[in-house]
Amino acid sequence: MSLEAVLLVVILGVVLLMFFFETEIHRDLIRFYCN
Repeated sequence: MSLEAVLLVVILGVVLLMFFFETEIHRDLIRFYCN
């Protein structure tokens, strides 16, 4: 694999992780406010 491909995969992985954790945090906030 080329360096550009590796960087692209890493950036996509980080973005997906950030999106996943953001949705998890929002779910906890919604649960907190509903209680």
